[in-house]
Amino acid sequence: MFDVSIKPGAVHFALQGVGRETRERAGLVLEYPGNVEGYQRATRRGLLTRVHGKLETETAGTVLERADSPKLNIGWPLIEGSFQIDGATSRADLVAQLQRILATATGPKQIYTFDLGVSGATEWWGWELGKWARVLITDHLFPARADGSAGLDTEMQIVSVQVQPGSGGEGEKVTVQTAEFG
Repeated sequence: MFDVSIKPGAVHFALQGVGRETRERAGLVLEYPGNVEGYQRATRRGLLTRVHGKLETETAGTVLERADSPKLNIGWPLIEGSFQIDGATSRADLVAQLQRILATATGPKQIYTFDLGVSGATEWWGWELGKWARVLITDHLFPARADGSAGLDTEMQIVSVQVQPGSGGEGEKVTVQTAEFG
């Protein structure tokens, strides 16, 4: 989920992530082979250009810091994310961890696009952007494990849901994009 704001009278576009304390699950399981007819994998660059961090300490109370990407200085849009840093012990440590988060967040991300085989009972309208889906894939890229479980079994964040009406009496075509974020 994101908030978009544009400052009046200035050319400034901000896309600010709304922080969540826990991963909200969509109740969606994407399984290939299974309810997924096919999938594609692509690599995209991360877009965060500013990260905010919060550290709770017993001595200093709440410490807030931020780290900016050099991309902001060359005209990239302001895209923000916020994080609760539990392992930091000082303001300097908080800043160092934010720099590492920013470096990871701007690195390559895996985007998965799934084409679903849906039925009339599929309630795709409940799959909200930003929630997490369980992804199970067994194929030549992700061979089954020794115990027979899926080669890839992870949670990924839903970043897009596209629904197109079917043709010739077929049901809807649902395409779900998920992403692995660092």
